[in-house]
Amino acid sequence: MFSITSFGQKKKGGNPYHTAGTKEYNEVTSKLLGLWTISSFTQKDKNKMEAYDNATFEFVDKGIFGGECIFRFKLKKDIVDQRLHAWNKKGVTLTVDDYYVICMAEFKISKKGVLVYLDEQQSTVEITGSGEQLENFRNTEKTYIESQSSMKESGGIGNLIGAKLVKDVSNTDFVPKIPTQLNYKNLTDNSVDFIALQKINFKLTK
Repeated sequence: MFSITSFGQKKKGGNPYHTAGTKEYNEVTSKLLGLWTISSFTQKDKNKMEAYDNATFEFVDKGIFGGECIFRFKLKKDIVDQRLHAWNKKGVTLTVDDYYVICMAEFKISKKGVLVYLDEQQSTVEITGSGEQLENFRNTEKTYIESQSSMKESGGIGNLIGAKLVKDVSNTDFVPKIPTQLNYKNLTDNSVDFIALQKINFKLTK
């Protein structure tokens, strides 16, 4: 008797969007799960996809407490070449085949199903290539990406100014700004739009 009562209370207070089998889970959460292609990424009128060859957005279910989402942005060759310039001034010390900026976060849908929260965000890089300096380059880029992410995530005027200075030094701001809250609309099995208050918009397709 005790276990049945406890279960009923837990279910009543739970989030239907993270409870498998509910109408909310079937109509929303199950459709969001999986790997999506980012077909459009804009902020106001600016095309934020200009820095990337392609990008993906994956939702992974982790049960009643939410899940994980992973953004992967493949950096364009001309921006990678900018990053390599200082390393290859006196001859080619490394080549890069692929350079991905990866942003990870915990995702949760609000109980009313209006918002998708992207909390505990972390950014890093995944770089493949060859050359004697590849590992040093990879570690340097990882530190740069993580420092930008940390400064922006921490907030505050000082950290935002610090992030801008790092951008100015590197000449290109290619670390994507991922909102912590998103509204979704036009959700189908194969497409969805995400909108944030900062006028950041994503269009996703499968």
